[in-house]
Amino acid sequence: MKLRPVLVAILAVTLPPHVLGQEADPRKAGVVTRPGGTPSGAGTTIAVPSPPPIDNAPRAATVAGAGAPRDRDSAGTSALKGVQAREVKAGRARLLLASGLRTVRPGDLIGSDVIRSIEPGRILLARRGPDGNEATVVVSFDAAGRGRVRVYFGADPSAVAPPAVR
Repeated sequence: MKLRPVLVAILAVTLPPHVLGQEADPRKAGVVTRPGGTPSGAGTTIAVPSPPPIDNAPRAATVAGAGAPRDRDSAGTSALKGVQAREVKAGRARLLLASGLRTVRPGDLIGSDVIRSIEPGRILLARRGPDGNEATVVVSFDAAGRGRVRVYFGADPSAVAPPAVR
C-alpha cells in the first residue's frame, strides 16, 4: 500500500489543475517556467503573450496590372468570330455568322465545333483539338446580341514535352 500515496503525488504533479477540481489561474495561462541552474532550484519565469485571434473573414483578391478587355474574344475563334444572335431560345438559336444567317440546334456543327447546349444568352460548344484533347467553347451574348467567344482548354495545347534527362 505504499505505492498509493506515491501514485497520488505523481498524478497531482502531472495532471492539469482543472482535472483535479482546481481552477486554473488565468493570469498564469501565458507563463512558462523553465528549470534553472541556480542552487535554490528556482527556474526562470518567462511571460509568453497569447497568440492574436485568427481573422478568417473573406477578402477580395486583386492582381496587379490591367486585365484582359472584357469585349475581346479568345484566340482561335475563326468560325465564331463576330457572331451575333438574332434569337436565342432554349434548344434553338438563330445566329448571324460570317457565312450568313443560320438556325442551329444541339448536335449541329459550326466550323469544327459541336453544339452541346443552347440556353438564353449562352451557347456551349465542344471542340476537338489536333492533340485529341477537348476544349469547351462558350459563346455569351449581351443585350444587343453581340457574341463574346471564350475557349477553355482542359490541357495546354501549346505545351512542349521537356527533353529526356540522360
